[in-house]
Amino acid sequence: MGYPFLFTVAICILIHRYGLLLLQFNNTLKTIDFSMMSIKCVDIINDYTRLEKKIRLLNKVFSVPLFVMLMISFFDLYIAIFFYFKTNAPFVNSPEIIFNAFTSLVILFSLTLCGSKIPEYMIQIQKTAKMLVNKCDVSRSEGVKQFYLLQRILKNDMIYLSAGGMVDLKKSLLLSAAGTFFTYGMLLQYRSSTKTN
Repeated sequence: MGYPFLFTVAICILIHRYGLLLLQFNNTLKTIDFSMMSIKCVDIINDYTRLEKKIRLLNKVFSVPLFVMLMISFFDLYIAIFFYFKTNAPFVNSPEIIFNAFTSLVILFSLTLCGSKIPEYMIQIQKTAKMLVNKCDVSRSEGVKQFYLLQRILKNDMIYLSAGGMVDLKKSLLLSAAGTFFTYGMLLQYRSSTKTN
């Protein structure tokens, strides 16, 4: 589990860097002089378009590796649950399995929480854009330019990092995983208790 853990740390650092770029854009949008916005329209929309392209590329590049990382994590966690219910002293007999399960939990939580930050930051940008839309004075030509600029930002879809296009990295993934593991554990416990009877 050493290599998957190091790979996870590298992915999380890269995702964090892209998140900081989104936060920086949001802060720039908040602090921009409204009277100068129509002059900087093209620069603002180009910056946002470049950011979106980078995040889409990040999603495309990490799609398969994220899927593999999540599969390894889930597989190790299932093995740990299986050994816990099938052996009398799982902590004594298999410390490696326990260590792998802990590492898998760290990987699962890290990837999900880091990956879910990207759409959260994009939502913050959209909230800032909505706030600025309300300030637009559409009776003037500059106000109309500002309005259309902000509408272009608002119309863009959220980008969710996905694992192989099957699972989006959202915080709700952790709840689904916990429910799945709980159900699997209950089934194993029921099955082992019926065999002993």
